[in-house]
Amino acid sequence: MKNLTGRSYLIPLAMLCCAAYLLIAGRGDSVPGARSEFKTRGPAPARSVPRTNEAAAHERETQERIDELARQDVERSKRDRAAARMQDAHKDLQYAANEAWSALLTRHWQAFQALREKAAETPDRTTPCNLCDGQGHMQFCILCRDNSGKCVTCAGTGNASLNEYCPACLGTGKCHLCLGAGKMACPFCDEGVIDLKFALPPNLIPVD
Repeated sequence: MKNLTGRSYLIPLAMLCCAAYLLIAGRGDSVPGARSEFKTRGPAPARSVPRTNEAAAHERETQERIDELARQDVERSKRDRAAARMQDAHKDLQYAANEAWSALLTRHWQAFQALREKAAETPDRTTPCNLCDGQGHMQFCILCRDNSGKCVTCAGTGNASLNEYCPACLGTGKCHLCLGAGKMACPFCDEGVIDLKFALPPNLIPVD
């Protein structure tokens, strides 16, 4: 009877020990598992910052560059078309001013011949020109009206039409003979010097 009573205390004690063991074992497994899961996941990735302003600025700069290149291409095409017609435009002006040019040469021819004779007597066969300002420019332009320096073909606008450049001045609006100065180059000398090595004045206004 005594042995039975002693065994009755052992069963609850064994159950209590087993429960305590399971409780401790369960706690021990749960902590490392949580840590492992935390390590596996790692830190959350940083959120990307919106860059809408920078993207918009870059897009605007790109579009401005495209527009500028397109504008340059249009300008180049207009000048190329005008240049293709320049020779004919200058010949038209040459023909229109032929009478005035011939009158200029006739008026100064005797004085020019006298200067050439004077140059022939010098060691270097040159002499200063007194038919111009002494620096190779006449005090007028025989081509542009009122010595304005403006291209007579386009009246100084530089345009032949709304979308085309003037072929005579290539869009500059300047007289091609005096380059806008209102004073053309002297046809009798070179920068104010009569030199026997140089050719005689041309019978027609220079085209180029």
